[in-house]
Formats: sequence, C-alpha cells, structure tokens
Amino acid sequence: MTFKRELQRLYEQIKVTIEHRAAEFRAVWERGDERELLCELMFCLLTPAARAHSAWEALQNLKKKALILRETVKQPQFSRFCAYNEDERRRRIADELRTVRFRNNKARNLMEAERFFVIDGKVSVLSHLRRFHMIQDTREWLAATIRGMGFKEASHFLRNIGRGQNIAILDRHILRCLKRAGVIAAVPESLTAKAYVETEQRMKMFAGCIGIPIDHLDMLLWYHETGEIFK
Repeated sequence: MTFKRELQRLYEQIKVTIEHRAAEFRAVWERGDERELLCELMFCLLTPAARAHSAWEALQNLKKKALILRETVKQPQFSRFCAYNEDERRRRIADELRTVRFRNNKARNLMEAERFFVIDGKVSVLSHLRRFHMIQDTREWLAATIRGMGFKEASHFLRNIGRGQNIAILDRHILRCLKRAGVIAAVPESLTAKAYVETEQRMKMFAGCIGIPIDHLDMLLWYHETGEIFK
C-alpha cells in the first residue's frame, strides 16, 4: 500500500475524531475568552523541543501556583505572590518547567508574553489578532512580535484557537511524514520564514491531491506519528 493510500484509509477511520477536535478549536475563538487565548499562546511557547503533554501539565501548575496570569488570582494568594520580584518569579517559573527543555529561556518568554498582553490587569489578545484580515499576516506579526514564537509556534497557536484552516504546523512529526510522502526531499534542521511558506505550499498541494483539507491533514499526520490528537 502506498503512503498516500495509507493516509486516506486512516483519514476515513478517524475523520469524525478530527472534525470533533477542529470544532473544539473553533469554539475557543468563538468564546473569545481572553485568558483562555493567552493560555493557549503560552502553551505554544512551551512546546518547542518538548512533549505537548508535559508542556500543558507544566502550564497548569504555573496557573495553580499563581505564577502566570496574575490578574485572575484572588486574595490572599495574590498578596503572597506580589512579594516576589521579577527575578524570583522567573526562577520559580523555571522550577515549575523542569519537565520542559530550555526552561529558563521559556520562563522568560512566558513573562514577556504576559507583559505584552496584560495591561493594567486586563488581558487583551483579541484586539491584536483582529487587526489582520489574512491569517498569514497574523502569523507574521506573532512571529515578529512575541519572543520565542516562530512560524511553527504561531501556526500552532492559531490552529489551537480555531484560526488554522489555511496554515500548517510544520514540526518534525509533520516534516517526517512529508518526506515519506515525497512532498519534500529531506527533513530540514530548521526552516526560515521563506522556506516555511514554501514547504507549507507544498503540503497544501499534497492535501488537495489526496482530498483532505490541510488543517485535517495536519492532525492526521500528527495522529499517524503519535497515535493521538492532543493540542
């Protein structure tokens, strides 16, 4: 059986699951919960070179311990937290990220993201994202503006909030599948913005060839490599 046919058969088996997950992602955008949106962005900042489950669990621990998203924390826990200076908070965040690679750098990334999107105790993500008509422009802005966020992480975030219908998350799992399918000649060590867009376009052409929407193909390839569809 060719890899192309293997993917088509697998899609037939899990299409309902993929559609359900895609609907869950779209619901995030429809709810418009600013805190939820920022949480998803922070999760995507934690995922490079890390297991998705580990990144998500670490993020939940940071929220529970009031080390991020401080404006939602009530007294008296908030009072205790305010006693920390920023260096101490960064250290505490890094401690909670011990299951995530590059934890010190990622701790700083989380704090920078919070500093950018939380003004006077109010989270504001939607106002930034709604400035753009094209999702590719939104992605470029995220990659250029948010520390630690490249095209892959920005694509991941946009997919997780239901805005990824026309973009791809080109992580190593997906790239390995694209190589096997003959879409690319080799798995690159890294992708420039230009190379990312070119590879994404090749994936779109492949998606059209096998009759699977690109956002569904993204989840299908992830499932093929990992056996699940998480976040």
